[in-house]
Amino acid sequence: MQISRLVACLAVFVSWGALAQLVELDPDWKEVDVPPPPAFNRDKLVPIDMPPHITLKLGVDPATLSISSDSVVRYVMVATSSSGTINAMYEGIRCMTGEVKVYARFSSSGQWRSVDNPQWRMS
Repeated sequence: MQISRLVACLAVFVSWGALAQLVELDPDWKEVDVPPPPAFNRDKLVPIDMPPHITLKLGVDPATLSISSDSVVRYVMVATSSSGTINAMYEGIRCMTGEVKVYARFSSSGQWRSVDNPQWRMS
């Protein structure tokens, strides 16, 4: 069930990137207080297909997916290098505008580090 939510969310994200320009945005929209980064499980990652020349493996732990009242989808994206090094980002997608924001990064010490002044950017 959660895998289908991930696939659906990513499909919406891709399609809204082009459609976002046609939708009238709410001028009073505000982002809710962002919850802290959730714990993730490397063994439960849903892989994201990458081109064959990319050696980095990307995945999302479906247990980290959340959709808040501001319509932002938040999740943990995990990148694993060919040497086994793990990098993770706590991100949000604002589907109505096709924007992405990185809230925190998982450090090599095993701790989350908040991004200073995170900003929405076009994907």
